[in-house]
Amino acid sequence: MKKIRAFLAVELVEGLRERALALVQELATADADVNWVTPENLHITVKFLGDIDDVESWRVSQALEPIVKRCRRFDVTLGGVGAFPDIERPRALWVGVTAGEASFVELAERIETKMRELAYPGERRRFHPHLTIGRVKGPKGKSSLQQKMQQLARAELGSMKVEAVSLFSSQLRKKGPLYARMATLRLGR
Repeated sequence: MKKIRAFLAVELVEGLRERALALVQELATADADVNWVTPENLHITVKFLGDIDDVESWRVSQALEPIVKRCRRFDVTLGGVGAFPDIERPRALWVGVTAGEASFVELAERIETKMRELAYPGERRRFHPHLTIGRVKGPKGKSSLQQKMQQLARAELGSMKVEAVSLFSSQLRKKGPLYARMATLRLGR
């Protein structure tokens, strides 16, 4: 049976996707060595599953559907630019969740608990919802990038209602990953 790389994520609404793209374009003027996430791939990861097969993807969807349905829909606001592990040593660039974080963490914790019951490895770190926008590949333009990030540290992208969590497959390619939605799990009202 063929294995697929999979993860659970919240998709961005179109308006936020456009504003995130504008933010990426502003950061890209730093001419740093960064692989920017393409607009169609922007999402907030809730849980990385690793390599699973079709049967396992169905099992995960079925197990999580009632868990996700018990969570109420909630609003989140995205804003601020940061980096992991930090701005001095940036490897992953992100936009944070400035409002609605507690509801997002609660959703992620419920999913995490169920995934552990399904024998998936638990996360070692506390969940911090964020939108990854780029991955730093080398030192070129680092100081210029840091300067741009400081200028945009309080940039607001806007708000959206989180209504669903999607199960995605990820096919790694030279020109970047190709994501495909496999299932959509709707939150309750």
